Amino acid sequence: MAYQIEITLRAQADLERLLDYLEAESPLNGPDWFAELQQAILSLSQHARRCPRAEHFCTRTRVVRKLLHGSLPHVYTIYYDIVIDKVRVLHVRHGARRPPRRL
Repeated sequence: MAYQIEITLRAQADLERLLDYLEAESPLNGPDWFAELQQAILSLSQHARRCPRAEHFCTRTRVVRKLLHGSLPHVYTIYYDIVIDKVRVLHVRHGARRPPRRL
């Protein structure tokens, strides 16, 4: 089943901040790495259920999953849920940071 990808406002802001950071810190490689991150997010349209659950955020009615992208020390966590035929990207966060309190 192919899912539509929806980026929430919070996740969009996360991605914009990340791109700004990458362009400033690594102008040669940053945009390529960011494009790979975008491709990883888009791959959820075909294989959304492959990623583990983020149990801390799951409830009886909502399952939040997390996709990890990158290699140490530059791993990012993409939190998302699946609603009917959509993958909603909720938040993008550097893996070294503590998990958010809520999504």
